[in-house]
Amino acid sequence: MVGSIVNQVSSRWGEPAERIEPGPAGAWGERGRCPRCGSGRVAHLVYGVPTRDVIDSAPAWVWFPGSVADGPEDRDCGACGHAWVSDRSVRA
Repeated sequence: MVGSIVNQVSSRWGEPAERIEPGPAGAWGERGRCPRCGSGRVAHLVYGVPTRDVIDSAPAWVWFPGSVADGPEDRDCGACGHAWVSDRSVRA
């Protein structure tokens, strides 16, 4: 894939490494960078019960972990495992 990057997602979420496209700006916002290590391998966590349209419109770096949250964090770094609360928290 042209312009793709390898995303090693956090072991916290138990996902394997995968090839995904870099995040575009738009309804989901910029993918962003980790404030701890500077990596661009950032996942956006959206809590709640999303509709099928919301899931289908989301890029691969937007995850839907369910309606029960471990904490208020809505971003997770696939490089260093750091989790934080963004300025743009989204709930389904």
